[in-house]
Amino acid sequence: MRGKHSGDSQARRLFDAGLAVAGLLLGAGSAVAQEPGQGALACYQMAERQVSLNSDQALALCRGATSAAPAECFIAARAPATFLDTESAIQLCRCSTSTAPVACFQRANQETFLTDWEILQLCSPSLANNLLVDCQPYSYVLPRYPWWWH
Repeated sequence: MRGKHSGDSQARRLFDAGLAVAGLLLGAGSAVAQEPGQGALACYQMAERQVSLNSDQALALCRGATSAAPAECFIAARAPATFLDTESAIQLCRCSTSTAPVACFQRANQETFLTDWEILQLCSPSLANNLLVDCQPYSYVLPRYPWWWH
C-alpha cells in the first residue's frame, strides 16, 4: 500500500536512499536497535500521519533516526508550552532520542536571555553536536601531509 504522497517520486527516492544509508551506518550493534532503517521509517510515518508534516518536512526530521523519538519530540515542541514554528521544531528535534531537547529549550527560554536560534544551537542534538543529515557525526580527517609535499 502506498502512502498519500506516492506521486512525489523524488522525495520518495531520497527517503529510500536515506533509509539505505542509515541502515548501513547503524548496523545491528545494539540489542535494542531495530532493523536498519526501521526507526527512521517509524519516525517518518508518525510525522506524516500523526503530525501532518509534508513528506519533505518528515524526511528532514526523521532521516537517520533510530526510533520515532524525533517525531515525539516534534509533537512536544509544537505543544502550547513551547509552540515553536515548524522549521524550528524540526531543527530542535532532528536526531533526538527523546523529548529532552524540548525540556532544554523551555528551561533556556525561561532562565536566559538567549534568542531562539541560540537556544536551538545549545539544545538541538544535530546542531550542538554538528551532526550530518543522517545524524552521524561529522568527521573531518586532516591529510597526513600538506598537499604540496606530494
